Amino acid sequence: MTDGSEELSALKNPISWAVVLSIGFLLLLAVLGNVPTCNIELFPNGACPPKWQHIVYARINEVGDTLAGLAGVLAFIWLVATVLLQAHELREQRKALLQQKDETAAMAQAISKQTNFLKDESRERKEIAKRDEMEALLRSAIWLIQSSESQSNFVEWLISSVQTQFGGGQLTSSNNYEFADTIDSWIIVLDGALDRRFSGRDAVFEGRVEFDQVMFEGELDFGRLPEATELLQQALDLRPYLSTSQKIRLDGMGVQRVVDRLREILSTPEDWHYVLGGTA
Repeated sequence: MTDGSEELSALKNPISWAVVLSIGFLLLLAVLGNVPTCNIELFPNGACPPKWQHIVYARINEVGDTLAGLAGVLAFIWLVATVLLQAHELREQRKALLQQKDETAAMAQAISKQTNFLKDESRERKEIAKRDEMEALLRSAIWLIQSSESQSNFVEWLISSVQTQFGGGQLTSSNNYEFADTIDSWIIVLDGALDRRFSGRDAVFEGRVEFDQVMFEGELDFGRLPEATELLQQALDLRPYLSTSQKIRLDGMGVQRVVDRLREILSTPEDWHYVLGGTA
């Protein structure tokens, strides 16, 4: 198979054909040069020597014309061979360029895929970092609210129902509870507790409920509720940098509602003092 392929390549090579034709032409000249030819002008005695001897006795211009004709045939053969060889090289060069183009396109596609992979990996790392930061802020906010329970009469009243939901359990910054589920549940229950407290406030203002007992004496104490509210807001500010699943999680907990209601509480302390049975 290898010998056959090499022989086939040799047969297709224009140089090989030019060599063969040149040799054949020279052999033809040798045969024709030995053919006896009569020429009365050169050989008036009637002799008919071989054709090549006629050149020896011919005039200079006739010899030049003969040699020019022979050289012209050989030049034409090699000119055609050169043109065919160049055409073959151009075809091969075009194939190489097309192959290089395909390889370049494949390389560009591979680089694009690698770039997209690195971008996705970088985005995922950033999203994970922002998720961890969000959870740390939520955990700290919950801890601040719970740490104010024993010091703040308002916080104690606000989250009493929240603690009931967890059987009196506390979520501290160093415990070993299941982290995400506990935070999510705590925020959701806090949202529900705020909803109930606001409903009670509206009932008092509308006259549907009356407090005949002073629940708190003196001014209301919000404890560290303002700090916790700011931490919850910082967690919300991370939303644009979170993954889609974490955005859904944050929205599902109702953090935005909790922040809005806590801000309203902090901005209207006199309303809640009245609701809890104090003086307006």
